[in-house]
This record gives sequence, C-alpha cells and structure tokens, in this order.
Amino acid sequence: KEDNSNKKKKNKKKSSSTNDEFQVRHGGPQILSSKDIRKSNRTLFLCYPDEDTQEEEEESGGAMSMGAACLEHYQGQYVIHVGELYGDTLSLDQAPWGRSSGSDFQQRLASEYHCILKAGLQNWLHVRDTISVWKRSEQCSIVFAADEDDEDDDEDEEVVYVHIPPDEKLPTDVAAPCVAHLLWKDPASPPSNPNDNSNDKNTSMAERGDTSSTAKTMGQPTSKKRKKTQTNDDSRNDNNYGGDSANEEYTTPW
Repeated sequence: KEDNSNKKKKNKKKSSSTNDEFQVRHGGPQILSSKDIRKSNRTLFLCYPDEDTQEEEEESGGAMSMGAACLEHYQGQYVIHVGELYGDTLSLDQAPWGRSSGSDFQQRLASEYHCILKAGLQNWLHVRDTISVWKRSEQCSIVFAADEDDEDDDEDEEVVYVHIPPDEKLPTDVAAPCVAHLLWKDPASPPSNPNDNSNDKNTSMAERGDTSSTAKTMGQPTSKKRKKTQTNDDSRNDNNYGGDSANEEYTTPW
C-alpha cells in the first residue's frame, strides 16, 4: 500500500509539472473571454481558422466564422495569422479572401487591428500563405467645426479614426520587380536588388584589388586586360567599356 501511494504522489507531481509548462483546454472561441485568459495577456494565434469558409458560409446562411468569433471574445493586443489574406490568393473560386479565413474575420481584423509584420512562407505553387502579426489599434477622434453659413449644418461633427504610430506603419510604396524603376527617386543611382548580394561582394573585393575573385563571384571567367590602340571617336564608342582615356586599361565584359 505504501508503494502504491508513493507512485500516486509521483504521478501527481509529474502531471502538475507538465500542466504548468503547457496546457490544452477544450472549448470554443468563448474561452478567450475567460478571466484567466484576459489576465494572462496572451497572444491569439490563428492558423487556417476558416478553411473552405466560403462554402460553409453559404451552407450556414452567413453565420459568424470561427475566426470572427475569436475576435469577438479576444481582449488582448496581438493576433498572429497564418494563411491567405485579402488579395493574396491565386484561386478564382476562393478570391478575393483566400482559402484560410472568412471575409467577416478579415474585415474585423483590418478595422480593429493594424498589421506590423507580414512574411511569406514556403507554399505549394497554387497557394500564397503568409504569417502576419497584427496589433490592436488605438482610436482617436477629430471634430469638424460646423459651417456657419450652412443653416442645415449647425452642429460640430466628431469622426473616429484609427491612430497608428509611425514606427508601426508598413511601407506604403510597394512595386513588383518589373516596375520597381518607377519608384526610383534618383534615376542615376537605382536601388539594388535586396536578394542579390553580388554587388556587395564585388565592391569589397574591388577595394582590396582582388579582380580575379570578383570575376569568379560573378560567375564569369577571369577577364583579360587590354589596352586601347585607336583614338578614333567611332572606335571608342564601339569598344570603350572602361574610362575615357585612350591609354587607360579596362576590363572587357566577355
């Protein structure tokens, strides 16, 4: 009997320690409004909360999706979403909201929160999932004075807006690579491709005078140096790939 009681005590200690580390609870979105969840200031993580939600909405007559129900009960500050968002999907059947969350959820998420991070994930060819972090937005009001000359409009109008701090705003200027040149502020110095680090490598090697390493980094054979022997303007225009001086050494591009 003593041995059995000792085993039970050990099992209780093990179960209590595991519960302290990670807890799994049964329940739906309503559990998010419980006191212990609100006091813990937890982040809401939603991964594909409403997959195939468009078909479900048609069958249920437009009932609230699970993602929207979670936002209804959640009182915290941050939401992490994994899946497709508005405008990201490639599926015509599931456009424009995507395959992972309902339209009611995304509309409420965009109106009550603002996105502070969005990153692409590894996907199949027909899917464009992202992971995004959203922060609850603060509200502010602007009062528009009434027009004194307008008899019908004799009261001030107060309009509520969302306040997003400057350091929490996503970049406004976004362009695909094929039209990125339209965003160049200085055409003489176009922005470099963030995915191409060859320019940085070549610059550091050129500063050390290591031209052979530069050529290998570019995936080209080591180029030979040649001297110009002609000073005719036509020949200079056809063959000059270096400086303007006729005796200046230059590197051919082939």
